[in-house]
Amino acid sequence: MPDSILLPDGKVLYVNGAGYGFAGGAAGWGTAYNPRYQADIFNPSGPVGSRFSTLASASVDRIYHSTAMLIQDGRVVTAGSEEQNWNDINRFGPSRADPSFANCTIGLAAGAPGNRCTDPFEYRMEAFAPPYLFKGNRPVIVSAPTSLTYNSTFLVGVTGGVIQSFSFIRYTTVTHSTNADQRFWESPIIGRNDTGYLVRAPTNPNVAAPGNWMLFAQLPFAGSHIPNVAVQSSLPTQNPSIVFVIHL
Repeated sequence: MPDSILLPDGKVLYVNGAGYGFAGGAAGWGTAYNPRYQADIFNPSGPVGSRFSTLASASVDRIYHSTAMLIQDGRVVTAGSEEQNWNDINRFGPSRADPSFANCTIGLAAGAPGNRCTDPFEYRMEAFAPPYLFKGNRPVIVSAPTSLTYNSTFLVGVTGGVIQSFSFIRYTTVTHSTNADQRFWESPIIGRNDTGYLVRAPTNPNVAAPGNWMLFAQLPFAGSHIPNVAVQSSLPTQNPSIVFVIHL
């Protein structure tokens, strides 16, 4: 049940999930418990043996049907979760019909007789701020094309420092610990002049699917990077493939 999120600086953030059990559904309701709150980050370019590190902890359980996704300002929003009543089975005892609900009644008014179950559904959202948001002033993209063509070069105007690289991250949707099309593309800087940086667009739709992408400028800082608030650029939809129907 954990979620992994690609970050603008090329690292991978891991959040959500439980410490024991199964995700639920066919595996059985109420079989996952002991939520994991801490966030972990993976640095693929870090020294061998120290590429994982532990970050701040969340305050809300995120178990079954929880999500996490990157937003344009560089934060990661976590939301959702079912079976927030995972501890009710320990409090009230098992029930034959559905162990996750146990022998209690959901929705009893305050002060009403009988036990009250925990609401199994989570409605709160949290926003996790990765370390790059605390390193200093962020660069700002002041000009960039809103649409691109594959393998083209384009000019990006940036203020706030000398940029080392640019990265694209695709807008995505998340469900069941799976990000449907999460992609990261680091674009090389071809050159620089008084008006900005000449950047190479993703080469083809096989590595960068058509659609809307977030464009980040990476400002180097103490061995890491500080990204801007992303601007949106889109890659073109290709001509649809021809589908042949064979009648037997």
